[in-house]
Amino acid sequence: MLPIRAVVVIALTVCLTANTSAAYRYCCRRYMIGRLPCSAIKGYSVPTVTEMCPINAIIIHTKKGKACTNPALKWVMDCQKDNVGTVYLKHLAEQVFSLC
Repeated sequence: MLPIRAVVVIALTVCLTANTSAAYRYCCRRYMIGRLPCSAIKGYSVPTVTEMCPINAIIIHTKKGKACTNPALKWVMDCQKDNVGTVYLKHLAEQVFSLC
């Protein structure tokens, strides 16, 4: 049987690894090049800026996938205004952090 100290160390390692990988998966590391037509946007989400998510970005969700964009660009702001009725998708990374 494992000593209690080993069990605690293993549990902490699992929690830290799960939090790190989940946070990194839901953040942007670089912006897309180019622009999307506003009609292609189905929704968007805003990751929080942390050490693991170093840039301020908006993740635009389309039928074909996701793209990280610079929220300061005019076309991004215009599309957000045009798509007021689109869904704002909350990140799951915050829920994963609360597990451990």
